[in-house]
Amino acid sequence: ITTSGGGSLTRTGAINAGSANVVLNLAGGTSGTGLVLADRLTLQAVGGSTLNTTVNSVIANVTGLGNALAIFQTGKDLVVPAGNVLTNAGPLTLAADGTNNLTVLGTISAAGANVTLSAGGAVNASTGQIAADVLTVTANSASTLTTAVNTLVANITGAGSTLTVNEADALTIGSGDVRTNNGQINITTSGGGSLTRTGAINAGSANVVLNLAGGTSGTGLVLADRLT
Repeated sequence: ITTSGGGSLTRTGAINAGSANVVLNLAGGTSGTGLVLADRLTLQAVGGSTLNTTVNSVIANVTGLGNALAIFQTGKDLVVPAGNVLTNAGPLTLAADGTNNLTVLGTISAAGANVTLSAGGAVNASTGQIAADVLTVTANSASTLTTAVNTLVANITGAGSTLTVNEADALTIGSGDVRTNNGQINITTSGGGSLTRTGAINAGSANVVLNLAGGTSGTGLVLADRLT
């Protein structure tokens, strides 16, 4: 589906390609309650876009400066492949419901804006990367994040589920904290990056492991069984 002349796409009903792909090239954005059902959704839009999806993978690029992208996945795991999910300095939200996982194989980038990721299962970006100003992550299962962000807020809610963060340079723990439900927290910085603790790092009765290319400072508490 292609729109021209700044035209948007309103989804009152569904767009259902079954096991095939859906490609949206929009001069505006897209909104509405209609589901997009497909193997892969590819979105190229100028305007802010909100989508409700049941797809296996998504590639998206919202090119208008500051325009937002939000994708709410239902019923199955969601994969961001090498084609990436991008905005042009607009806020970006990806959410997978139920016990479903969000897996990042490519790049999620908001070009200096904020990224919010949530999953009823895990958020895994062990091979992909997430780039943002503030990254907020909520997940139930053990999660791995490869990041190039300024600030991280994370909550891993499943009992004993771990959180691993590999940051490209310096990182700040935001005032919303980085916490698990008694699961180990591992934070690594590279490129000489330091760790600033504005908020807490809270692993409950589990351990916290910090591998820092720089140092660490700040007022945020570290709560754990053992700090390494």
